[in-house]
Amino acid sequence: MKKINIKIVLAQCVSLIFLINGIKRLILSSQAEKYKCLIDYFQNNESNCWKQFQSQYKTMANFIVFDAYFALYGFIIGIILIGVINWQNKKSPIYITSVLFIVLIPFATGILKKGIINNTFNTFGGLFSNDFGVKNLIGGIFFTLIGLLISWKSAKWNTSTTHNSGLD
Repeated sequence: MKKINIKIVLAQCVSLIFLINGIKRLILSSQAEKYKCLIDYFQNNESNCWKQFQSQYKTMANFIVFDAYFALYGFIIGIILIGVINWQNKKSPIYITSVLFIVLIPFATGILKKGIINNTFNTFGGLFSNDFGVKNLIGGIFFTLIGLLISWKSAKWNTSTTHNSGLD
């Protein structure tokens, strides 16, 4: 059985978390007006701004459900990108399989959406702008590029020169 380098798997897990958050923020930036309306509605229950949008989301509840789909799209795109990078660098498929299962658990339970991780990602875009759309656009581009860079660098690591902890 092939040996697996735990450092590469952990680096690619971090990369996937950055990719998920980056891609989701890029999608959020394209839906900024709807999110502003949703936030306004939760702060002031009498907001009627939702009626001005002519969109495929008939209600706010439908829009909130699609938020979960946006995160799922980020997860799928991230797995595909890491898989392609690993394939180009002739890494074993066990790496992407390991990353998939390790990140799937916190992703499916919602840990990535709550708490310290999400708050850290939220504050980065706020350093550059107070506008919801611009914050998410800047954060989305930055986190997607960081995720791709980490994935690319980890795939370039030579497994023969590092100490492997194997699955014998």
